[in-house]
Amino acid sequence: MIAEQKHPEAELNRATARNSTITTLFSRTYEDNVSGKLSDEMFMELSHKYEVECFELKTKIFECKERIAKISEMKQNKDDFLRDVRNFMEMDSLTASMLCELIDHINVYEKKDGKKNYT
Repeated sequence: MIAEQKHPEAELNRATARNSTITTLFSRTYEDNVSGKLSDEMFMELSHKYEVECFELKTKIFECKERIAKISEMKQNKDDFLRDVRNFMEMDSLTASMLCELIDHINVYEKKDGKKNYT
């Protein structure tokens, strides 16, 4: 689980760093265009390239953040489950509150032969 979380975090860090670099490059390109070092045609070509890459990076950053949140939630659920299992392994007797915690719900429905079925 930890290895799964490190990959999206590393990917997120790379995408965030590249996004910052793109912002800097775009600024420099604009300044070079204004000062006459870069033609309008080249500026348009580069700015379009940077905009496309920036959009892709923002999408990637969003997806990485979602994956990290999902992995974190799964880890929390696992930890909660293990904690609950340990608590129930150490119990001496079953109380009503423990039973309520163990059983989420009971479905009761009638079978075709008229007998009730419990699940």
